[in-house]
Amino acid sequence: MIIIQDLAIRFSGFSFQNLSLTIADGEYLVLLGPTGVGKTVLVETIAGLHRPAAGSIAMDGTDVTRLPPEKRGLGFVPQDYALFPHLTVEQNVAFGLRMRGLDVQTQHARVVDLAERLHIGPLLSRSVDRLSGGERQRVALARALIITPKVLILDEPTSALDPSTRRELWAELIRVKQEFRVTTCHITHDFEEAIALADRVAVFVDGRIRQLGTPDDVFRHPADRDVARFLGIRNVFPARLASVHKDTVSLEWGPYTLEAFAPPWARQGMTVWCCIRPEDVMIVRPDWPLRPSIKENMLAGRIAAEVPGEAMRTLWLEIPALEGFDGYRLEIRIPNHAYHRLGLHLGHACRVSLKESALHLFPE
Repeated sequence: MIIIQDLAIRFSGFSFQNLSLTIADGEYLVLLGPTGVGKTVLVETIAGLHRPAAGSIAMDGTDVTRLPPEKRGLGFVPQDYALFPHLTVEQNVAFGLRMRGLDVQTQHARVVDLAERLHIGPLLSRSVDRLSGGERQRVALARALIITPKVLILDEPTSALDPSTRRELWAELIRVKQEFRVTTCHITHDFEEAIALADRVAVFVDGRIRQLGTPDDVFRHPADRDVARFLGIRNVFPARLASVHKDTVSLEWGPYTLEAFAPPWARQGMTVWCCIRPEDVMIVRPDWPLRPSIKENMLAGRIAAEVPGEAMRTLWLEIPALEGFDGYRLEIRIPNHAYHRLGLHLGHACRVSLKESALHLFPE
């Protein structure tokens, strides 16, 4: 377990303070946030590369705030992997064991065993400058794991890889997570990577943790407007709570009335922010009747723009302006097969439904 309490860091023109975070034993925590908010500085401070101005870091009940990196019992994979170019793969992987004074035979046996588990056995005699990006990443991971660390820190370990190799390494990291059960702190800018790997996700905005929760909680229920925007949710708009019922609320959004699940803080008359993920906007078939249960959340518009993708297509539905309403562009993400089955195209008029279970609210 890692317990960070009231941490303050000032480094190279950057600072944050009063940061507290607990990472459970064996947990896989992914750190997300815009570039420059301090994610790398934080994990490097956990690793002992920077000394905090205030606060403490404890691992398994031991205060390590002032300990040097080699005394903290952790493995670190930096963004550039930092492999030693003058050493072979085996020598790179064995480096931590050699620093701990293990004999050559023990080093070799442990390296061979771990190399087989990480599928890099055939690479052991190679020079690292002859490795592909994916091979380098596995070697760096093996070097971090060979010392049986209490904590594994991964700083954007897949950022330099092509999409196919990246997905292969996600599968490798999932296997490492299940097999080694090492407490892991992983920085990434890839939302899909966070969803695939994380037990919990911490979102950094403006130098502090703005949301901490499971991937489903964070990506489907952002804590505030800034988090929603960072996570790529463009469908964020203000509305007024016209009425509050036991389990649902009625929202006034210009000329429209929308139904949503009632958050515990909801009070009639409040102005709130509403958001819905683009993949949760449901395009309604033209022959689908307006049923009372969904009529209130039905909107009509015209497809004003679209961007094709490999599996999904992004559409922007132009909801027309009316008196007292400026109109809105609603982002929609739909599988390509559904797009073609519905006969959609640029300029197509259609209806959409915003399911009340997918419409998320947070205070203004």
